[in-house]
Amino acid sequence: MDSHQQHLHRGFNWLGGAMIIAKITDFGTILVVLRFLTKEQVGAASLVVAFGAVIEAFDGLGTSTALVQAPSLSRIQLDSLFWVIVGAACVVAGLGAYFLAVAVKQPLVGAAVIPLAMMNRELQYERIAIVNVGTTFASALTRLGLAIVGAGAWAIVIAYTASGLFTLVGALLVSPFRPRLKISWSAISPLLKFGTRATLSGLCEQMINNVHHLLVGWFYGAAALAEFRVAFDLAMEPANAAGTLINRTALPVFAKVSAVREHLAQSLTWSLRRLLAVVAPLAAGVVLASDSSPR
Repeated sequence: MDSHQQHLHRGFNWLGGAMIIAKITDFGTILVVLRFLTKEQVGAASLVVAFGAVIEAFDGLGTSTALVQAPSLSRIQLDSLFWVIVGAACVVAGLGAYFLAVAVKQPLVGAAVIPLAMMNRELQYERIAIVNVGTTFASALTRLGLAIVGAGAWAIVIAYTASGLFTLVGALLVSPFRPRLKISWSAISPLLKFGTRATLSGLCEQMINNVHHLLVGWFYGAAALAEFRVAFDLAMEPANAAGTLINRTALPVFAKVSAVREHLAQSLTWSLRRLLAVVAPLAAGVVLASDSSPR
Protein backbone atom coordinates (compact mmCIF):
# COMPACT_ATOMS: atom_id res chain seq x y z
CA MET A 1 0.00 0.00 0.00
CA ASP A 2 1.31 3.47 -0.90
CA SER A 3 2.49 5.61 2.00
CA HIS A 4 -0.17 8.25 1.43
CA GLN A 5 -2.91 5.63 1.60
CA GLN A 6 -1.36 4.27 4.79
CA HIS A 7 -1.55 7.77 6.28
CA LEU A 8 -5.19 8.04 5.22
CA HIS A 9 -6.08 4.70 6.81
CA ARG A 10 -4.13 5.53 9.97
CA GLY A 11 -5.75 8.94 10.29
CA PHE A 12 -9.22 7.54 9.64
CA ASN A 13 -8.75 4.82 12.28
CA TRP A 14 -7.29 7.08 14.99
CA LEU A 15 -9.47 10.13 14.47
CA GLY A 16 -12.51 7.98 13.77
CA GLY A 17 -12.01 6.03 16.97
CA ALA A 18 -11.54 9.24 18.93
CA MET A 19 -14.66 10.73 17.39
CA ILE A 20 -16.77 7.68 18.22
CA ILE A 21 -15.58 7.79 21.84
CA ALA A 22 -16.25 11.53 21.98
CA LYS A 23 -19.77 11.27 20.54
CA ILE A 24 -20.74 8.39 22.81
CA THR A 25 -19.39 10.31 25.81
CA ASP A 26 -21.19 13.49 24.80
CA PHE A 27 -24.46 11.73 24.07
CA GLY A 28 -24.35 9.70 27.28
CA THR A 29 -23.65 12.66 29.54
CA ILE A 30 -26.19 14.85 27.76
CA LEU A 31 -28.90 12.28 28.48
CA VAL A 32 -28.00 12.44 32.17
CA VAL A 33 -27.74 16.24 32.17
CA LEU A 34 -31.21 16.55 30.63
CA ARG A 35 -32.65 14.93 33.74
CA PHE A 36 -31.44 17.89 35.82
CA LEU A 37 -32.40 20.73 33.45
CA THR A 38 -35.71 22.12 32.26
CA LYS A 39 -36.49 22.64 28.57
CA GLU A 40 -36.12 26.39 29.04
CA GLN A 41 -32.64 25.97 30.52
CA VAL A 42 -31.53 23.65 27.71
CA GLY A 43 -32.92 26.06 25.12
CA ALA A 44 -31.18 29.08 26.66
CA ALA A 45 -27.86 27.23 26.74
CA SER A 46 -28.35 26.02 23.15
CA LEU A 47 -28.82 29.62 22.02
CA VAL A 48 -25.45 30.57 23.53
CA VAL A 49 -23.70 27.57 21.96
CA ALA A 50 -25.23 28.25 18.53
CA PHE A 51 -24.14 31.89 18.68
CA GLY A 52 -20.69 30.81 19.81
CA ALA A 53 -20.34 28.36 16.90
CA VAL A 54 -20.88 31.20 14.43
CA ILE A 55 -18.38 33.45 16.21
CA GLU A 56 -15.84 30.61 16.29
CA ALA A 57 -15.72 30.63 12.49
CA PHE A 58 -13.24 33.49 12.96
CA ASP A 59 -10.93 31.41 15.18
CA GLY A 60 -7.42 31.41 13.80
CA LEU A 61 -8.52 33.56 10.85
CA GLY A 62 -8.52 30.40 8.74
CA THR A 63 -4.77 30.00 9.15
CA SER A 64 -5.08 26.49 10.54
CA THR A 65 -5.83 25.29 7.01
CA ALA A 66 -3.16 27.59 5.61
CA LEU A 67 -0.54 26.10 7.94
CA VAL A 68 -1.42 22.56 6.89
CA GLN A 69 -1.17 23.21 3.16
CA ALA A 70 1.86 25.58 3.17
CA PRO A 71 4.87 24.06 1.31
CA SER A 72 7.23 25.24 4.08
CA LEU A 73 7.09 27.21 7.32
CA SER A 74 9.65 29.29 9.17
CA ARG A 75 9.86 29.99 12.89
CA ILE A 76 9.22 33.70 12.34
CA GLN A 77 5.97 32.80 10.56
CA LEU A 78 4.81 30.67 13.50
CA ASP A 79 5.78 33.31 16.07
CA SER A 80 4.13 36.13 14.12
CA LEU A 81 1.03 34.13 13.37
CA PHE A 82 0.54 33.16 17.02
CA TRP A 83 0.35 36.78 18.19
CA VAL A 84 -1.83 37.85 15.29
CA ILE A 85 -4.25 34.96 15.95
CA VAL A 86 -4.46 35.65 19.69
CA GLY A 87 -4.88 39.38 19.07
CA ALA A 88 -7.63 38.74 16.53
CA ALA A 89 -9.30 36.32 18.96
CA CYS A 90 -9.46 39.07 21.56
CA VAL A 91 -11.11 41.37 19.00
CA VAL A 92 -13.55 38.63 18.01
CA ALA A 93 -14.29 38.12 21.71
CA GLY A 94 -15.67 41.64 21.65
CA LEU A 95 -18.20 40.50 19.03
CA GLY A 96 -19.31 37.77 21.38
CA ALA A 97 -19.21 39.86 24.53
CA TYR A 98 -23.01 39.78 24.68
CA PHE A 99 -22.45 36.20 25.84
CA LEU A 100 -19.52 36.28 28.26
CA ALA A 101 -18.91 32.55 27.86
CA VAL A 102 -18.43 32.98 24.09
CA ALA A 103 -16.02 35.88 24.61
CA VAL A 104 -13.86 34.05 27.16
CA LYS A 105 -13.45 31.00 24.93
CA GLN A 106 -12.08 32.79 21.85
CA PRO A 107 -8.50 33.60 23.04
CA LEU A 108 -8.18 30.09 24.48
CA VAL A 109 -9.06 28.46 21.18
CA GLY A 110 -6.91 30.95 19.29
CA ALA A 111 -3.83 30.07 21.34
CA ALA A 112 -4.33 26.39 20.49
CA VAL A 113 -4.49 26.90 16.70
CA ILE A 114 -0.78 26.58 15.93
CA PRO A 115 0.06 23.48 18.02
CA LEU A 116 -3.04 21.70 16.66
CA ALA A 117 -2.32 22.72 13.08
CA MET A 118 1.31 21.60 13.34
CA MET A 119 0.23 18.18 14.62
CA ASN A 120 -2.17 17.91 11.71
CA ARG A 121 0.49 19.06 9.25
CA GLU A 122 2.90 16.42 10.55
CA LEU A 123 0.21 13.70 10.39
CA GLN A 124 0.35 13.13 14.15
CA TYR A 125 -3.13 11.66 14.22
CA GLU A 126 -2.46 9.75 17.43
CA ARG A 127 -1.71 12.93 19.37
CA ILE A 128 -4.71 14.75 17.91
CA ALA A 129 -6.92 11.83 18.96
CA ILE A 130 -5.55 12.02 22.51
CA VAL A 131 -6.31 15.76 22.71
CA ASN A 132 -9.82 15.27 21.30
CA VAL A 133 -10.73 12.45 23.68
CA GLY A 134 -9.19 14.22 26.68
CA THR A 135 -11.06 17.45 25.91
CA THR A 136 -14.32 15.58 25.48
CA PHE A 137 -14.02 13.69 28.76
CA ALA A 138 -13.04 16.83 30.69
CA SER A 139 -15.88 18.87 29.18
CA ALA A 140 -18.42 16.09 29.76
CA LEU A 141 -17.42 15.72 33.40
CA THR A 142 -17.62 19.49 33.87
CA ARG A 143 -21.10 19.62 32.33
CA LEU A 144 -22.31 16.62 34.32
CA GLY A 145 -20.89 17.82 37.62
CA LEU A 146 -22.37 21.29 37.29
CA ALA A 147 -25.76 19.88 36.31
CA ILE A 148 -25.81 17.60 39.35
CA VAL A 149 -25.05 20.47 41.75
CA GLY A 150 -27.88 22.54 40.25
CA ALA A 151 -26.08 24.98 37.93
CA GLY A 152 -28.95 24.85 35.43
CA ALA A 153 -28.23 26.27 31.97
CA TRP A 154 -24.77 27.29 33.16
CA ALA A 155 -23.80 23.61 33.22
CA ILE A 156 -23.87 23.53 29.42
CA VAL A 157 -22.54 27.04 28.91
CA ILE A 158 -19.56 26.74 31.29
CA ALA A 159 -18.65 23.33 29.86
CA TYR A 160 -18.73 24.88 26.39
CA THR A 161 -16.30 27.59 27.49
CA ALA A 162 -14.12 25.16 29.45
CA SER A 163 -13.67 23.01 26.33
CA GLY A 164 -11.52 25.81 24.92
CA LEU A 165 -9.26 25.68 27.98
CA PHE A 166 -9.08 21.88 27.87
CA THR A 167 -8.19 21.98 24.18
CA LEU A 168 -5.40 24.50 24.79
CA VAL A 169 -3.94 22.57 27.73
CA GLY A 170 -4.08 19.27 25.84
CA ALA A 171 -2.51 20.73 22.70
CA LEU A 172 0.36 22.32 24.64
CA LEU A 173 1.00 19.13 26.62
CA VAL A 174 1.36 16.88 23.58
CA SER A 175 2.84 19.49 21.23
CA PRO A 176 4.55 22.28 23.22
CA PHE A 177 4.85 25.63 21.47
CA ARG A 178 6.47 28.69 23.05
CA PRO A 179 6.13 31.74 20.81
CA ARG A 180 8.79 34.42 20.72
CA LEU A 181 7.67 38.02 20.83
CA LYS A 182 8.31 38.72 17.15
CA ILE A 183 5.95 39.78 14.38
CA SER A 184 6.69 40.02 10.65
CA TRP A 185 3.67 40.95 8.58
CA SER A 186 5.44 40.24 5.31
CA ALA A 187 6.23 36.70 6.46
CA ILE A 188 2.62 35.80 7.25
CA SER A 189 0.74 37.79 4.62
CA PRO A 190 0.40 34.77 2.26
CA LEU A 191 -0.97 32.67 5.12
CA LEU A 192 -3.44 35.39 6.11
CA LYS A 193 -4.56 35.80 2.50
CA PHE A 194 -5.27 32.08 2.21
CA GLY A 195 -6.86 32.10 5.66
CA THR A 196 -9.31 34.85 4.71
CA ARG A 197 -10.89 32.61 2.10
CA ALA A 198 -10.99 29.71 4.57
CA THR A 199 -12.62 31.96 7.18
CA LEU A 200 -15.37 33.07 4.81
CA SER A 201 -16.02 29.44 3.91
CA GLY A 202 -16.16 28.43 7.58
CA LEU A 203 -18.43 31.35 8.43
CA CYS A 204 -20.91 30.35 5.73
CA GLU A 205 -20.85 26.75 6.97
CA GLN A 206 -21.47 27.74 10.58
CA MET A 207 -24.26 30.12 9.58
CA ILE A 208 -25.96 27.32 7.65
CA ASN A 209 -25.53 24.89 10.56
CA ASN A 210 -26.67 27.25 13.32
CA VAL A 211 -28.86 30.05 12.01
CA HIS A 212 -31.99 27.90 12.33
CA HIS A 213 -31.27 27.46 16.06
CA LEU A 214 -31.17 31.22 16.47
CA LEU A 215 -34.39 31.64 14.49
CA VAL A 216 -36.25 28.91 16.39
CA GLY A 217 -35.14 30.39 19.70
CA TRP A 218 -36.12 33.91 18.62
CA PHE A 219 -39.59 33.08 17.28
CA TYR A 220 -40.68 30.10 19.38
CA GLY A 221 -38.81 30.42 22.66
CA ALA A 222 -36.31 28.43 24.66
CA ALA A 223 -38.49 25.36 25.30
CA ALA A 224 -39.16 24.79 21.60
CA LEU A 225 -35.48 25.35 20.82
CA ALA A 226 -34.51 22.64 23.31
CA GLU A 227 -36.69 20.06 21.54
CA PHE A 228 -35.52 21.23 18.11
CA ARG A 229 -31.85 21.10 19.14
CA VAL A 230 -32.06 17.53 20.43
CA ALA A 231 -33.92 16.32 17.32
CA PHE A 232 -31.57 18.15 14.96
CA ASP A 233 -28.45 16.82 16.64
CA LEU A 234 -29.74 13.25 16.59
CA ALA A 235 -30.46 13.52 12.87
CA MET A 236 -27.54 15.59 11.61
CA GLU A 237 -24.64 15.29 14.03
CA PRO A 238 -23.49 11.82 12.84
CA ALA A 239 -23.30 12.95 9.20
CA ASN A 240 -21.59 16.23 10.11
CA ALA A 241 -19.09 14.32 12.24
CA ALA A 242 -18.34 11.95 9.37
CA GLY A 243 -17.65 14.85 7.02
CA THR A 244 -15.37 16.51 9.58
CA LEU A 245 -13.51 13.24 10.11
CA ILE A 246 -12.82 12.75 6.40
CA ASN A 247 -11.75 16.38 6.01
CA ARG A 248 -9.32 16.30 8.94
CA THR A 249 -7.85 13.01 7.79
CA ALA A 250 -7.46 13.86 4.13
CA LEU A 251 -6.43 17.55 4.10
CA PRO A 252 -2.82 17.11 5.31
CA VAL A 253 -2.36 14.14 2.98
CA PHE A 254 -3.72 16.16 0.05
CA ALA A 255 -1.18 18.88 0.84
CA LYS A 256 1.71 16.41 0.82
CA VAL A 257 0.79 14.61 -2.43
CA SER A 258 -0.55 17.62 -4.36
CA ALA A 259 2.48 17.63 -6.64
CA VAL A 260 1.74 14.08 -7.86
CA ARG A 261 -1.52 14.05 -9.78
CA GLU A 262 -1.97 10.27 -9.55
CA HIS A 263 -1.53 10.21 -5.77
CA LEU A 264 -3.86 13.17 -5.33
CA ALA A 265 -6.53 11.44 -7.43
CA GLN A 266 -6.14 8.25 -5.39
CA SER A 267 -6.45 10.16 -2.11
CA LEU A 268 -9.51 12.03 -3.32
CA THR A 269 -11.16 8.79 -4.48
CA TRP A 270 -10.39 7.17 -1.12
CA SER A 271 -11.94 10.11 0.73
CA LEU A 272 -15.12 10.11 -1.36
CA ARG A 273 -15.55 6.36 -0.92
CA ARG A 274 -15.08 6.59 2.85
CA LEU A 275 -17.50 9.52 3.07
CA LEU A 276 -20.15 7.61 1.10
CA ALA A 277 -19.57 4.43 3.12
CA VAL A 278 -20.06 6.28 6.41
CA VAL A 279 -22.80 8.76 5.52
CA ALA A 280 -25.05 6.50 3.40
CA PRO A 281 -25.92 4.07 6.25
CA LEU A 282 -26.47 7.01 8.61
CA ALA A 283 -28.82 8.69 6.14
CA ALA A 284 -30.71 5.45 5.58
CA GLY A 285 -31.03 4.94 9.34
CA VAL A 286 -32.44 8.44 9.86
CA VAL A 287 -35.00 7.93 7.08
CA LEU A 288 -36.10 4.55 8.42
CA ALA A 289 -36.30 5.81 12.01
CA SER A 290 -38.26 8.93 11.14
CA ASP A 291 -41.98 9.13 11.74
CA SER A 292 -43.62 9.89 8.40
CA SER A 293 -47.18 9.30 9.52
CA PRO A 294 -49.57 12.23 9.00
CA ARG A 295 -50.35 14.44 11.98
